Amino acid sequence: MALSDEHPCLDPFAQEVVLTNGILQVDPELELQELRPALSAALRQMMNRAGVRLADLPLGALRQRPEWLAAELEVS
Repeated sequence: MALSDEHPCLDPFAQEVVLTNGILQVDPELELQELRPALSAALRQMMNRAGVRLADLPLGALRQRPEWLAAELEVS
């Protein structure tokens, strides 16, 4: 809810992005250009609340994979 002003697809009443029992459901009509930054912001907010820094996670070789690089999670 806190991110829905900046990322309308995260508005719980819109039901475009729903997490239920650990399963992420995304409206098939939602554009990737809207979804990607919204999920990135949600991940960052969750990690900030938990006091976890992305740089401290033992991700090893995952950081070299194209999917990781495409997610653009680690920005300087």
